[in-house]
Amino acid sequence: MDWAHEELKASHRKGYGRGWGISTTYHIRDGWVYVGLDNRRVYAPLEHPELPSQFASVAGTPRKLEAFLETYGHLGFAKLPRFGRRGARPPGASIEALLGEPVDWIDAQARTVAWCLNAAEAVKSETATINRFRRLWQEFPDIYAIGRAIHTRASSRLERVTARSGSIYLWEPVGRKKPKIRERVGWLVADLLTANLRGTGHRTVEWTTPPGSRSRFVTEWRVNSLVEPIYMLVANAVAEGVLATCEACGAPFIQTDARQRHCPKSTRQAKSPCAVRKAVRKFRAKPRVIPPRPRPRPPASRGGTR
Repeated sequence: MDWAHEELKASHRKGYGRGWGISTTYHIRDGWVYVGLDNRRVYAPLEHPELPSQFASVAGTPRKLEAFLETYGHLGFAKLPRFGRRGARPPGASIEALLGEPVDWIDAQARTVAWCLNAAEAVKSETATINRFRRLWQEFPDIYAIGRAIHTRASSRLERVTARSGSIYLWEPVGRKKPKIRERVGWLVADLLTANLRGTGHRTVEWTTPPGSRSRFVTEWRVNSLVEPIYMLVANAVAEGVLATCEACGAPFIQTDARQRHCPKSTRQAKSPCAVRKAVRKFRAKPRVIPPRPRPRPPASRGGTR
């Protein structure tokens, strides 16, 4: 099994003590993702700021889901808190079946993360217009996820997330002035992130002996699923980080470098696909200049001059 020691050490220094394992096999059938029992790689998800945008691109694209599973692993559905009823377990009595994850729930989580990134980027932007916030309000996903439960957006009044039950209600405040659309979108993003981070992870105190030093107490934040690092990265970017929009596809992403203009690449890619597509379009848009054909030289005379 491959261990990403460098990024695990970097994550450990920040107080995050547990990595996430990528299974050797993933099978998608009958609307479920079946997870293998053995891990082929362990890495530190919080050291990958591209993780939320990579996961958000999974929404509605089963082909990208397979690539995401092979690159970053499953989401840890079985270890998330319950907010409502999820439904039946996958068929079968094997451990792989017990570790199964519903595809519709993964899609709902991806749509939730994608909307949070879009809305947070607009809230943090100084050039976002009122029409953009109105579109965001109207485009809130009809099916979204909190914890391991899928929820359906109410068709009538919906306003804020209730963190206790995991439900969203877009209610109109009674007896006071209606808040501006930007404030309402900001509230919804904050409540969604809070609801999905509620009950996940836990602080532990470890008695450890680092190499070359005395034994000491260390506090660590242990995560139990991949969903937690995804929402933690989004929450950190919303509060203190920088969100940008890809110049090629328009999708939001967490910007780690001021020169970054496109969606970040995954760990299995050499370059950003969006940057490559933009470069190809730019090359094809250039006018082609066909050089003139050289004139044929006259044949050299065989006889010499006298």
